[in-house]
Amino acid sequence: MSDRVGCINPRCRRTSKADGSGEMICGKCFRALPTDMRRRDRQCRRRLNSLKRKIERLLAKSDGRADISRLDRLHDAALRLFYRSWDRMRAYYQTPDKPAGLDTFLEEVGL
Repeated sequence: MSDRVGCINPRCRRTSKADGSGEMICGKCFRALPTDMRRRDRQCRRRLNSLKRKIERLLAKSDGRADISRLDRLHDAALRLFYRSWDRMRAYYQTPDKPAGLDTFLEEVGL
């Protein structure tokens, strides 16, 4: 088992310390993503962190006896949205664009 994790971009050689998640995206590749993907990722992360803080606050206030089923459902839904966003980012880098070369040009011309 390696103590380093590579970027999700297969053409990027950057790594970071393994934190248990098994995947990461480096800052350079994150900034290279389209703006809508970056915004969606940040929105999902903020929503998850907010719900996590609310759950912790509710549990601390009620000494662990609180009914957090609604917040748990919201957290699960936010987690699904985050994973969908992550899958979109991974797919963006995993499916390379067709290289612009002679074959592509001939295909566009119809030969």
